[in-house]
Amino acid sequence: MVRRVETSIGGPVSFELVCARPGRLTYEPETRVAFRVALPSSLAERADPAARPLLKGSLRISSSGQPVTLAYPTMQTYDLQLWDRRGKVLVTWSANQLFAQAPRQIRGEEIRCDFEMPLADQGGQALPDGDDVLAAWLPADPGRPFAAEIPITLSTRP
Repeated sequence: MVRRVETSIGGPVSFELVCARPGRLTYEPETRVAFRVALPSSLAERADPAARPLLKGSLRISSSGQPVTLAYPTMQTYDLQLWDRRGKVLVTWSANQLFAQAPRQIRGEEIRCDFEMPLADQGGQALPDGDDVLAAWLPADPGRPFAAEIPITLSTRP
């Protein structure tokens, strides 16, 4: 790491190099990791109008440099929740699912998980239209939380 210390009226000030771009090169002393949630601009068309609508999307971890290793205590790779504007949980993706209690690891510079979440409550009733928030996270290492929230407008009418 590159470090520079300057003396000021308030005493020594330390600067540490985070990133440098000399010419066409990029120097990043530490591996940077990003977690993203991607959703389509609208819900997919349903072949059967009586079928419950699904929210489809993907979760992606990308790393610059070194591969990321995720250690999971179970076979569950991700979890999702949909909240209304007041913060009330409308649906949790994992609520009615079972996962094998088998520890495992996933390793890579880019890890992608595609998901489908029914837009219905635990009783199977369609969710109300409105402005909501989708929260997504990876239940991997508790010390390395990967989580994101994205605002969405739920409109299930054709």
